[in-house]
Amino acid sequence: MISALTAFARLGRPEVVKERVALGALIDEVCATTIHDYTDRFPRFHVPEPVPDVIGDPALLEVALSAVVHNAILFSPTNPPRVDITWEHVDGWIALTITDHGMGIDTHGLERIFEMFSRLNKRHAEGLGVGLPMAKRAVTLQGGEVTVSSEVNVGTRVTMRLRATN
Repeated sequence: MISALTAFARLGRPEVVKERVALGALIDEVCATTIHDYTDRFPRFHVPEPVPDVIGDPALLEVALSAVVHNAILFSPTNPPRVDITWEHVDGWIALTITDHGMGIDTHGLERIFEMFSRLNKRHAEGLGVGLPMAKRAVTLQGGEVTVSSEVNVGTRVTMRLRATN
């Protein structure tokens, strides 16, 4: 819990780096780390290549992507869990979407997912309720936004709007 709170506290820092980030390499790194963290679940990732670069803070992007990918695995009851990571170029932005095929979130839960320490399913998975609030803060500090859509027993889609390089 202390490490999660420390990570969230760092998101309050005033300086945000804006540089070209190899988003494909960052996704590969986060997926590799996640596979290592969940050796008992054997998560599978589908990421179409090539992934474009974005403008942003590499550390903040890693925090956001890691939080969303971990949630996707944590709340996918299937074994092995599958996560699709896709992107599209929209009006100078990259819409990066992480889709799981898990339990989904009901309408009431969608209203609360960005509240700090809000845990929607305490019986299914452990967690502190800080992942999605951290992801949203990390992305909004860079001028982007995070949106979530979900369907119970189908899965959840988290889209991060990140600044494109061109």
